[in-house]
Amino acid sequence: MKGDRVPNEDHISRLCQPKSITEEGEIDASAFFLRDNEEGLSVNWLECLGCSNREEEINAIRDLYNEKFSRVGAKAKITVLNVGAVQEKVLMESLNRRNLEFVHEPEDSPVPDPSHSAIYNLRPDNVMIAELILQLVNETYLARK
Repeated sequence: MKGDRVPNEDHISRLCQPKSITEEGEIDASAFFLRDNEEGLSVNWLECLGCSNREEEINAIRDLYNEKFSRVGAKAKITVLNVGAVQEKVLMESLNRRNLEFVHEPEDSPVPDPSHSAIYNLRPDNVMIAELILQLVNETYLARK
């Protein structure tokens, strides 16, 4: 439900655009930078999709991205992160003990996105937090089918 916190045991995905992918195909921390005009980092709550396994979740996210965005880059990737692990690492290892909030924010239009969520308490210039999040990426998938 809109405004609910995403449970710590659940997972989020993040679309990483080609500009945040190195020539070697690795994701860099810029994939987790908050843009100047954003309040929260856009992610998707995977368990919210009601799929039976990760492969189905990723395929549902790919379909959603293809509907939402005019173009998904050939090198774009999807990362998967555990909410509780990210929250704990950032809280324990950031200089100011930053407490990230993962909030469910489903979108109705122009394309319905029931899994849309956001990470709050980030700042556009916080490279250290982005680096901490990047360290917890253990699943990556191509964003295109």
